[in-house]
Amino acid sequence: MTTQETGYIRYKVLDALGILADALGPIVARALTDSGVRHYDANGRSNPVSNLLNTSDASQVLSALRANWRDVFAPLFPHSESQRVRALVFQVNDVRNGYEGHPNGDYRYADEALVDIRRLLEAFSAADAAQQVNDLKQELTPLMHSDMYAMQSPHISNSDSDAEPGATADQAVRRA
Repeated sequence: MTTQETGYIRYKVLDALGILADALGPIVARALTDSGVRHYDANGRSNPVSNLLNTSDASQVLSALRANWRDVFAPLFPHSESQRVRALVFQVNDVRNGYEGHPNGDYRYADEALVDIRRLLEAFSAADAAQQVNDLKQELTPLMHSDMYAMQSPHISNSDSDAEPGATADQAVRRA
């Protein structure tokens, strides 16, 4: 994978995180305001809810979700769904940390990250934003498939072995 491709992948994931922050910031701020709970970040510092309304920073939104999950956000979902959405919050936060911390990325990681971000947006009924993230994922899909095709083992023909048509060399050796 070239440096240019890596940068493109990173850009798409960071763009998706921006979409997430723009869509969930107001939703999270409204839930915090309606609950009467003062917004605390993951470090226990008090932050004005208004910061979430004007942010394009996914870390603030994810921090508010993590820090206030039990009291504010878990009751918004049935128990089993709450567990799944909470796990998505942590997975998306790990994505954010991974892409903010270093410029490297690969297609598989980006694909999984975009799926997690889309699912989190869908859980909070941010359908338009989820569609935008899905569109970003679709832009990466042709690149991902061409990269995966290039990494596959060379195929062998039936005349070379007793292997199934289209089997890889490794599969033919295992059957011998």
